[in-house]
Amino acid sequence: MITNTAIKWCPEFTIGHNKIDKQHEYLFQLLANIQHQVHKPNHQDLIKQSLRDLFDYTQRHFKDEEQLMREVGYPDLTIHSIQHDNLLNQVEDMIDNLNDSNPIAIDKLILFLVDWLTEHILGEDLVLARYLNKTNLNITTTG
Repeated sequence: MITNTAIKWCPEFTIGHNKIDKQHEYLFQLLANIQHQVHKPNHQDLIKQSLRDLFDYTQRHFKDEEQLMREVGYPDLTIHSIQHDNLLNQVEDMIDNLNDSNPIAIDKLILFLVDWLTEHILGEDLVLARYLNKTNLNITTTG
């Protein structure tokens, strides 16, 4: 089960944009918190609320990331945005259909989210970082 594997941010997830990097790191923290909640008694309501909080924060992060892409004229904005929308739709369905009494389903959802976030950062978001570097745009913006 995923609950035996620690979820944590790794430096290789850094894309070089402070605001986006901080948001990515916070997403990992939210997932780690949910992972720890699985072990607590009467955790079902807490986990569902935490998943909703994660979903809401993810929406905000995607809006920020897409706004950055618009500002710099990123050519793959549409594709990147579709990936974001697909994830949000998929996760919303998973949360809505989550059976509170099934910790394995919660584990699968957490694992899915960690895998997606990791692959997305190391794939699509690093492509964005290379674009920002190539075009000499300042990507170390704070925020």
